[in-house]
Amino acid sequence: MKRIIAAHAAKAFSFNWLPGARETICRRSKPAAHSNIFVCTAKMRLRISECAGFFFNFAISLKPFIMKKLTYSILAGLALFTVASCSNNNSSKTSTESPEAVSEQPTKPEAAAAVTLDLSAGDDMKYDKDTLKAKPGQQVTVVLHHTGKQSKASMGHDFVLLKLGADYAAFGAAATKAPDREHLPADLMSQVIAHTDIIGGGESTQVTFTAPSVAGYYPYVCSFPGHYTMMHGVLVIE
Repeated sequence: MKRIIAAHAAKAFSFNWLPGARETICRRSKPAAHSNIFVCTAKMRLRISECAGFFFNFAISLKPFIMKKLTYSILAGLALFTVASCSNNNSSKTSTESPEAVSEQPTKPEAAAAVTLDLSAGDDMKYDKDTLKAKPGQQVTVVLHHTGKQSKASMGHDFVLLKLGADYAAFGAAATKAPDREHLPADLMSQVIAHTDIIGGGESTQVTFTAPSVAGYYPYVCSFPGHYTMMHGVLVIE
C-alpha cells in the first residue's frame, strides 16, 4: 500500500505529465492579443480540471484499503464486546447462584436407629449385664427375660431406669415399703424414667422409651424387696 501511495503522490506533484504545460505560462513582457489571452486561460482551466480529476481518482483508489482497515477495526471491536458480554454473563450467573448457596440450611443429622437391649435375670438374683449403652435421643426397648423357675411372688424381677444422679439404693429401700404399688414408691416416681412390670420365672416383659438427651450414667435397679443390693447397673448414654 505504501508503494501505491508513493507512486500516486509522485505523479500528482510532477508537471511532466501535463502536456503543453509551458504553454499556459503567459509572460507579461510580451503583448498578447485578446484571443491569445482567452486560449491561455482556457488551457489553464483544463489543466486544473485534470488535476482535480486525478486527485479524485486517487482518493477513490485508496477506498478499498481504508474500508479494509475499517472492517478489521469493527471486527476487533465486536470481538472485544463479545468477550466482555460473556464475562459479564458469567459474573451475573455466579452472583445469582451465590444467594441460593448461602440460603441452603444445613441438614440435621439423622436420628440414631432404634435399638433393642436384652437383659436377663434368674433365680440367682443377678442381672446378666451391669452396663447397657444407647445414644442421646435414641428410641430404646429393654426386653427383660426371667430365666429362673421361681414365681413372681417369691423371686420377682423388674427393670427400673432412674434419672441421672438418682440414688438406686435409696430407691430400692423405699420400694420395699410399697408392695401395693408393684414396689414403686409414690414419692420417688419423679426419679423414674421408665420401668417394666414384675415377672416370674420363664416370663418376659419389655418397655420402650426415648433415651435422655444428656450424656451420662443412668442407674437401673430391680425394685423387688431386697434385690437392689445385687441387681443394679447403669445405662450409658454417649
